Amino acid sequence: MKLVNPNDRVGISKDRRTGKEIEIKGGVQIVNAIKSISRYGLITFSREQYFKSSYYTIHFFKPSSQLKNLYNLGNEVLILCSNDGMNEFISRTKDFLDYLLITSEEFKNRLDKITCFLFDANENVVTIVKEDRIKNPDARLIVPFCYNELSNGVSEDELQNRLRDFLYERDLFGIASPLNSDTLFFGKDRTNIISELYGKYMQGEQGGLFGLRRIGKTSVLNLLRLRIEKENGAAIYFDCSQYHHNRWNEFLEQIIKQIEEKDSDTSHEENKLSQLKNTLKINLSMIKV
Repeated sequence: MKLVNPNDRVGISKDRRTGKEIEIKGGVQIVNAIKSISRYGLITFSREQYFKSSYYTIHFFKPSSQLKNLYNLGNEVLILCSNDGMNEFISRTKDFLDYLLITSEEFKNRLDKITCFLFDANENVVTIVKEDRIKNPDARLIVPFCYNELSNGVSEDELQNRLRDFLYERDLFGIASPLNSDTLFFGKDRTNIISELYGKYMQGEQGGLFGLRRIGKTSVLNLLRLRIEKENGAAIYFDCSQYHHNRWNEFLEQIIKQIEEKDSDTSHEENKLSQLKNTLKINLSMIKV
């Protein structure tokens, strides 16, 4: 099955003002690598950028319709190119990917948040990314290539084999443990649920989330907590399965302890937390009496 059909746009996008192809940023190796992958889609954007004093080039790749459907890719996929990005892969390159795909507002809703390409001069780039995947199973799906692999072009079989190695081995719906970051969290309905619950929190209202087992409720609550804390709010999570042997007043004491720990760890929402803690203590004392 061919990855490109006659209706697909491939190659380098043209500047609307000049009618010429946009300039591919980077050295000869980077330019050759981008032109190699452009046989299977359209390069729509190219820019040089420094991050934590390291030099990178970023490129947007609009995959062919067949490629997009086979591997569930977004309309545009980020290609990050570096010459020494694997030396600081964890502390620098992965942070830059998070910045571009999650934190930055510049390309919000334009790029695929889950999958991206990483091109680097390091001959061990594939091994390094694979080892990181083993250590961090919730990590973003990074498809790596060394420049030497792309210097003479990449065949359809070579591209598909690499995509299968790094994409097909992950079942995004089969992640066993709840997510604690939004890297692999996707789905418009789930995002809307978080926004709705957050809106209730902001209005001082109560909210509830109900559903069958293992459909993602805990992931939603974890990410709701992160959003609240990001906005300088305070949130405490309890797994009630750990307290089902406790009497209700013993559980209330656990809630007070958690609030006390939260109150001592943070300066935001101090008054509200302290007020809630004192109110619960008074109520608990009255109940005991």
